[in-house]
Amino acid sequence: MRKTLVAVFLLGSVLPLSAAQPVDLQKTIQQLMTDIRSESEELAKTRAAVSAERVKLINRLRSLEKKVAPLRQKAYAVRNEKWLKEGRYQQMKEESDYLTGEVELCASILTEYRRDTLKRMTSAEEQRCHSRFEEIDHLLRLSKAGDILPAAEPLLELADARLRDNRGGFTFEGRCVQGNGDVLDGRFITAGPAVYFLSSDEKNGGWVGLRPGSLHPALIRPVRTSRLKKVLDNKAANLPIDFTIGEAVKSQESKKSLWQHIQAGGITMIPILGLGLFCFGVALWKWARFSKVRFPDDKIIGQITESLSSHNVKQAHVLAASMGDLSGPVLAEGIHHYKERKADMEEIIHEKILTLVPALEKGMPLLAVTAAASPLLGLLGTVTGMIRTFDLITIFGTGKAKLLAGGISEALVTTEFGLIMAIPALLAHVYFSRRIKIIIRSLEESAIVFINKLN
Repeated sequence: MRKTLVAVFLLGSVLPLSAAQPVDLQKTIQQLMTDIRSESEELAKTRAAVSAERVKLINRLRSLEKKVAPLRQKAYAVRNEKWLKEGRYQQMKEESDYLTGEVELCASILTEYRRDTLKRMTSAEEQRCHSRFEEIDHLLRLSKAGDILPAAEPLLELADARLRDNRGGFTFEGRCVQGNGDVLDGRFITAGPAVYFLSSDEKNGGWVGLRPGSLHPALIRPVRTSRLKKVLDNKAANLPIDFTIGEAVKSQESKKSLWQHIQAGGITMIPILGLGLFCFGVALWKWARFSKVRFPDDKIIGQITESLSSHNVKQAHVLAASMGDLSGPVLAEGIHHYKERKADMEEIIHEKILTLVPALEKGMPLLAVTAAASPLLGLLGTVTGMIRTFDLITIFGTGKAKLLAGGISEALVTTEFGLIMAIPALLAHVYFSRRIKIIIRSLEESAIVFINKLN
């Protein structure tokens, strides 16, 4: 009944009722019921097919899950193994980096030990071990970061042999340079840090060291050859020892004389020294001249005014002349015009003092020029010396320090002497300028006293 009502409702919604067109409701309902049954049967068949297919799929899924389970376990095992290997790889990498660093450190220590070993050797020992060091350096250049043993073995053998030999001293053949530059063949005798040499003809022998500017062992102090021969014959002998290990001798020999020091400055030293000598001469002359200057005191001025009061002009001129070539002419000028008015006498004496100023300032410009020009000449020598140094660097590079020393010496010595000449010249100019002002002021004061007492 319910299905019938539903069918009727659907029919009513699909087919609108019309009074003009009558519809067979019963027939329509039957048709709808037939369609519904047909569709329901079709739906039931579909549901049965779906259920049957679902059962198949479930069975298949279970079968696949059984196959996947061991594969999943295997994948888990592979992943765990991968993580374990990655951890081991990282640990091994860290160990490898650490060991690489240790090897590099060992290589650095080995290189430093080689350098220190060479530093501890004397020049004669360097000559003896030169070929061994060349072999070690060649192996160090060829060795890679992880392969330093080929170079370490001969270096340690060399150091061990040297330590064994140094315990009681040893001798070896070699060459040594004399003071005149001759090369002698003979034998070296080592006793700790002290090294001695005896020539093959037993005529020359002495204490061995390294002279400044030389890379070869040289005889720096003579020693009796008889004593050295006794040592070579395994006999006792007294030998001199320098506790500074040659440093005192090197320091003494490196000192230059004043003339050598001046020569190192080059051609620029000629005008610098010329100005300095002229300045020194002018300063001595000015000092001698100013040291003789006398100023009249009240007693002399009183005697002169008394002579003029008694009209004894000749006696007044004699007293004025006794005061020297500065105060004397000023007083003589006042005596010559003693009858003039006071204002006129002041002008006359002041003019006379002004005529003496050029004589007082004679030579002062040379002191000023020396004080100003000497540093500039020193700077000129510095520039030329540096240009020479850079030219030598361009030709020979920076490896030969001895060739560069000349230009550097010229650059520094000229500046040194320029300042040595300029500073005293400046002080002398200031001193004598002050003395000139004092002299002029004293002359003016003496003139005022003379005029006041005269009138």
